[in-house]
Amino acid sequence: MLNQTSNRRFWHPTLHLKGDWLAEAVFETGRGVTVKVSEGCIVLVADTNEVQELREQLYRAKQVVKGVKDVLV
Repeated sequence: MLNQTSNRRFWHPTLHLKGDWLAEAVFETGRGVTVKVSEGCIVLVADTNEVQELREQLYRAKQVVKGVKDVLV
């Protein structure tokens, strides 16, 4: 079901998915996804283990850079 949420003055469409079928389709909690949108169609692609590891490495690298910036300020 497509819902709407309010950010005070603006309404934004939202889509919430839940159920055991997600885990059965390899969408475990915490797994990243790529969203592809085409005319009237939304495709969710679960990240591979390699992509998941790359996302985690990127997050850690960003944390290091943030720490360096905080020291320099």
